[in-house]
Amino acid sequence: MSTTILRASRRSYVPAVLACLAGTAFSTSIFAPDAYAGPKGTRVSRGWANVQRDGATTIIRTGKKTILDHESFDIGLNETVQFIQPNAKSRVLNRITGAAPTNIEGTILANGRVYIVNPAGVYFGDGAVVNAAQVYAGAATITDRDFMKGRNHFTDVRGAIVNEGMITADAVHLIGQSVANHGVIVTDQGVVSMQVGDDVYLRERGRQVSARITGAGNAAGGPGTIENTGVITAPGGFISLGAGDALSVAVRNTGSISAAEGRVELHTAGAVDNAGMIDAGAGTGHAGRIDINAGSIRNTGIIAAEAHDGQAGWVSLAAADDINLDGGRVSASGGVGDANGGTVLIRAGGNAVLAEGAKLDVSGGDEGGQGGFLDLSGKRSVTPLGAMDAGAVEGERVGTILLDPDFWFIGDVDGVNEISVATIEATPGTVLLEATFDIRVLKDINKTNGGLHLTAGRDIFLGMPGLGDLSITADDLVFTAFRSIIDHTMNGTALMSAVGDIILTATNGNVDFGTASVPDLKTVSITQRDGMRVGANWSILNPERTRLDLNVTQGGIVFEEQFGVDNTVQYYSIDATSKKTLEIRDNIVLGAFGEFKSFADVKVDGSVSAPDHILMHSGLDGSGNVTFQSTGLTIASDDITLMAGLPGIQGDSSYVNAQLNVPTFTGPGGTGNPTSFAIRHDVDIVNGLLPLPGQFGDGDPNCINYLGESFEGNVQVTNGAAFEQTYLTLRSASAGTPGDSARTFVNDDLDLKTLTIDGLGTLGADIVTSGFQQFNGSTLLSADVELTGAEITFADELNATTPGAQSLTINADLAATFEDGVGVASELESLTFNSATGTLHLDGGAVNTSGDQTYNGAVRLGRNNALTSSHGGDLSFGGPVDGTFDLDLLTTESGLIVFAGPVGATDRLRDLTMCTTGADGMRPIPDRATIIGRGDDVEFHVRDFVMCQNEKLTAADGNLLIDASRDAFLGDLSSASDMTVSAQTITLQLRDAFEVLGGDGSVLPDAGLDFVAGGAMHWDGVLVNAGSPGAPVALWGNPDGMATGTALTGVGIVAMEVPDATTTLLAGASPDVVLDM
Repeated sequence: MSTTILRASRRSYVPAVLACLAGTAFSTSIFAPDAYAGPKGTRVSRGWANVQRDGATTIIRTGKKTILDHESFDIGLNETVQFIQPNAKSRVLNRITGAAPTNIEGTILANGRVYIVNPAGVYFGDGAVVNAAQVYAGAATITDRDFMKGRNHFTDVRGAIVNEGMITADAVHLIGQSVANHGVIVTDQGVVSMQVGDDVYLRERGRQVSARITGAGNAAGGPGTIENTGVITAPGGFISLGAGDALSVAVRNTGSISAAEGRVELHTAGAVDNAGMIDAGAGTGHAGRIDINAGSIRNTGIIAAEAHDGQAGWVSLAAADDINLDGGRVSASGGVGDANGGTVLIRAGGNAVLAEGAKLDVSGGDEGGQGGFLDLSGKRSVTPLGAMDAGAVEGERVGTILLDPDFWFIGDVDGVNEISVATIEATPGTVLLEATFDIRVLKDINKTNGGLHLTAGRDIFLGMPGLGDLSITADDLVFTAFRSIIDHTMNGTALMSAVGDIILTATNGNVDFGTASVPDLKTVSITQRDGMRVGANWSILNPERTRLDLNVTQGGIVFEEQFGVDNTVQYYSIDATSKKTLEIRDNIVLGAFGEFKSFADVKVDGSVSAPDHILMHSGLDGSGNVTFQSTGLTIASDDITLMAGLPGIQGDSSYVNAQLNVPTFTGPGGTGNPTSFAIRHDVDIVNGLLPLPGQFGDGDPNCINYLGESFEGNVQVTNGAAFEQTYLTLRSASAGTPGDSARTFVNDDLDLKTLTIDGLGTLGADIVTSGFQQFNGSTLLSADVELTGAEITFADELNATTPGAQSLTINADLAATFEDGVGVASELESLTFNSATGTLHLDGGAVNTSGDQTYNGAVRLGRNNALTSSHGGDLSFGGPVDGTFDLDLLTTESGLIVFAGPVGATDRLRDLTMCTTGADGMRPIPDRATIIGRGDDVEFHVRDFVMCQNEKLTAADGNLLIDASRDAFLGDLSSASDMTVSAQTITLQLRDAFEVLGGDGSVLPDAGLDFVAGGAMHWDGVLVNAGSPGAPVALWGNPDGMATGTALTGVGIVAMEVPDATTTLLAGASPDVVLDM
């Protein structure tokens, strides 16, 4: 055994150390005897290495990155070279500096990545076995700098790489002026690349590799090639065969290239010739992808990405010149199982030839699965002589076949740019023929196994002048011409769809045909540039079950006088759009709906009936009117919309005139009212353009969902009878344009089912609804208004036009809601809410009036609220008040605060503040109550209970309960019966003595703050004196002024004075006060 340690020289002292190890001074090369296997003349350029030789076996231990220069690296039959590396990512570069090619007949083993570079070439013989983490074999060199930086940059590529042995690795890369595999290369979910060029730069990204290749690719002065006659297998991996930019480099495969569920790429500027197998299929699951890009492509073998259960893959063949499919098959089919067909793209810059015996297949599986997509295209010509299949078993969707040359002739024979009717009819799936210029259909077609789609860069010609009639039948027909579809037959071509739609498009011309027929409820769609006269030049065989879509991009549409049939269903539906005026000159009876749209005017001179809906829409670009041209017309449908202009397009004045010539608007069949009726246009919605009540089928608009909308203006209601008992929506321009000042003005009383006003509103008349009223924009009152309905909601602020001049009364059966402030910008004169069982929701934060606010029903707070009367109005609550928010009540000294129901009994309020002080916060001592509670029990359940200074609260009819979970600030209290006060702290707002107005009108002396109850008193909390400095102590008593109960105890330094002038100052530990008078 011989052992040699080699290290790279880094400083001047290293060669001396290596010389001592080698026994030769200042030498870094070790020459092993010829009897040993493996490399000869080895020298370390970078890193370190330990070489052990034992007969036919050489073991080389290296570091993570090691560069070894060898004079030769040949391995004979039955010889082994093993690299032992730190891990699978460790790299060793074996650079051969001798003039002879490297010849490997034996075995290479490595647990890491092994590079063998020899510009003279590398040959793996038929006895060679290579097993490593990754293998790079290049007839090239790599610089030390590139290798140490991890760059796989192969330069000075001169020789050939040939493999006749067995190479197994996670990645195998072969780089040369020519590369050939006649053996076996195996990776499992790895990468195999074979690259030809003068300069090759490889970059790996995950399981894929990209190559930048330059140079002519000439081996020994001859043409460069990439050839596979053996087996390349990379299941789930990536296989790349690539050549440089020279036309002389060819890629030939007569062997097997397989990346099951993976990806295969062949790239060259030269020719690709496949007579073997290229496969990326899958047994179960999703098949892979095959991409071949070349100067020209020839196939007589199999190129397939098939799946037997799941989804077939992708096959793309693209050539700058010709693609000749001279035999074999190209397939992304579903195979024998249940799988969807995939995609096959054959795209030639020159001629695309599918020869007899060759097959293209994207069919679904034998047991199920949809057909895929097939594209056979040639820039100069397409010759489809072989078989094509995009079919599917019964019940599954068939696929599509696209054929694309400059011209197509559809006739008796197949040839250059000719396809026979027999080929079309025999090809399963949708056949899509595309031509750069014209397509001519010369013979009848009866295709029962898929659709027929024709796309021409100029015209589609149906028949020839002088020939007989023509019939075209398929599952569906889609004809698209850049110019026109021209019918040369004498009686017109018959177009028939057995399953789907007929779609005809002439982008810059006209559509011409004889008759069209589709199954029930399918569509005949016609799009053309020039004007169309419907009923004059073609017909639909079963119109009563056909949807007719018409689109004229530059001209107008006229429904001719002969279009209609007396009082029968002519079409199931019509959807018509024209650039210029659309005219209806005949009565039209439809089975479902009719939509008549124009960028200009819509002129109606015939009755239209459709059970579902009718839309007449002018001014699609903002300018055009809807008008009725004669009397006696009827528009009958469940849903009728008359529309002129578009929202968002400013400066136009399109309109609908629904009074001109007095058309009648009815429900389906010409009786009753429509369920929905809408007029939407640019100008103001005014009664002069709306239907009169007698223009509806029932003689009035009763129960119609009625919409009046102005895109650019106001809505003016001056005749409420026009909307009587409708479900009415009024929408001005401000609804869709923030900042717009347009409004809905209600200036006549309305009696409706429901009302919705979108945008700004001004109410100047009373409104009654049996259902809801919804005001979705800022609202003004221009007069005293009464609103009566089930639910009434203001979603935005409500104000008076003139501050303090307009009042609002709301009568709500179920609820009323203010979602924003009331009278904040301009206060109302008064507000009244009446409801026996409903609730007023105060969610807006503030209600401001100059006069009274009367809440005759339940009130619920949805946020903190302040209710203010600026000129002495009363704030009166006739029902319960609830909600976990603050409530501030403010009026002036001439106003009252009145409660006739409990406060916070269901949901405790937070802070309740009551003041009759006015805005300045000051008021004199009153001679009577300022806050009044009515009813048997007056209850307050709050967090803080606050009476402003000098306020007097009287429960005139019964008990008084003040339940504050935190603090109570009290003025004078009196109750006809019991009095209970409970708070953590009870602050007595002491005041000066004054006088009291007696029940008989007499004036009585008053000794200061007092608490008077006709029944028992219970006080719970710590008493604190506050209020006016020097004011007398508080008094507790009964209405007669005589103490009848026990003395006041446990109240600290609080004085109690009774009318007999007896004053008792008591102290005690208990915070409770129990006083029975």
